[in-house]
Amino acid sequence: MENEKDSGNYKWVALALLTVGYFMQQGTRQIFNAVLPQMKADFPGVTGSDWGTVMSVFSLVYGCCVLFAGVIGDLFSRKKVIASSLAVFSLAILVAGFARPLGPVSLVAYLVAAYGVVFAVGQCLLPSSANSILSQLHEKTRSTAMSVMQSSLYVAVVFVSLSAGWLSGLGRGAWRYPFWIFGALGLGWFLVTCFCLRDTKPLPPAPGAPQKASAKEAFLAFARKPSAWLLTLAFGFQVFTNFGFTVWTPVYMKETFYADPSLKGTVAASMAAFHSVIWHYVGCLAGILVASRVSDRLAAKWRPARMAINFVGLLSGAPCIFLAYATSQLWLCCLGLFLFGLAHGVYDSNMFASLYDVIKPRYRAAATGFMCFGAFLMGAVAPKLFGALQDAGISTKNCLSGLSLSYLAGALVVLFTIFAFLKRDYEA
Repeated sequence: MENEKDSGNYKWVALALLTVGYFMQQGTRQIFNAVLPQMKADFPGVTGSDWGTVMSVFSLVYGCCVLFAGVIGDLFSRKKVIASSLAVFSLAILVAGFARPLGPVSLVAYLVAAYGVVFAVGQCLLPSSANSILSQLHEKTRSTAMSVMQSSLYVAVVFVSLSAGWLSGLGRGAWRYPFWIFGALGLGWFLVTCFCLRDTKPLPPAPGAPQKASAKEAFLAFARKPSAWLLTLAFGFQVFTNFGFTVWTPVYMKETFYADPSLKGTVAASMAAFHSVIWHYVGCLAGILVASRVSDRLAAKWRPARMAINFVGLLSGAPCIFLAYATSQLWLCCLGLFLFGLAHGVYDSNMFASLYDVIKPRYRAAATGFMCFGAFLMGAVAPKLFGALQDAGISTKNCLSGLSLSYLAGALVVLFTIFAFLKRDYEA
């Protein structure tokens, strides 16, 4: 049995292992977005709606599968669930790089199968179990630990997007290189995780309670809490915004600021990818690190603290989104993306921690799955919808600036939750 010192040290080792795993999960998810401008140039016969289909299918499959992934995380070994996730999504992203130019239909179908389906199945398994382990090991530093792992998302998005954007600009067909490189790295981290991550046992149930939580019990624990449903709706608005932003901002940047044919392919692709991610995610990193520390301190004295911070993030993000896309000047666009990133980070600092305030500890992995299920079903609409709107003649600029309304709607939902249901539903 571990002594207290070993246990205290291991929780930080586990955080490091899970943070890198989450980095690989979130980073590989950005490859398609980063190389999309080059893929559009290589395959002009594929419509915006078809490209949007790939990410919409990913979001739909992810949302449906993450529902079961959360329950699996409560019922089975969380280490094995996490390792399986790394193996499946890394192999899928590697395989996606072998898509051949056999025509628009076959190309999109291949990417839908490899990236939209298999990749999504692998991706969905990791977050619920990882957050559950961190919630258990870091009882007094929950928001801080989760925010450290969450912050790897921002680093991953920037690093992988820039790398993939640069690689895709090396020439025709170079968009395949990021899929191969990061797929191989993910398989390497799968091996590290198998050897170094311990099979942390879930907390025992209360005396007299069943030894294992059933799927029915987990669902009822979520369904009986209106706060959980409303937080899921707010998260859905945020995911809708995020999918619209991540998929189409690189295209917007290239079309708006780097469309000059005199620019070399690597320059245009790299700069479009750079501005699409760097300002926003630097803001995200700053926002989440500050807000997580503030929320941990406030939550000890004020129950609505975590949800109130969610509200502030969503409300403040709405005008920043509009600023980013309503302007025709690059510096104002970048400023808007940075401020949007700050607000995004503030919201993310308590995205799941606020849900856990109204869910009993033994059901939190499942609750994470239920929340992601609903949110990703909402988010799945954005890539396909925006692609179809562009095919109909509506500019990418107008589509993206409209995302400010989605953030505003999410803020109002959180505010209603605080005043209507938090006091009744509070658990932690």
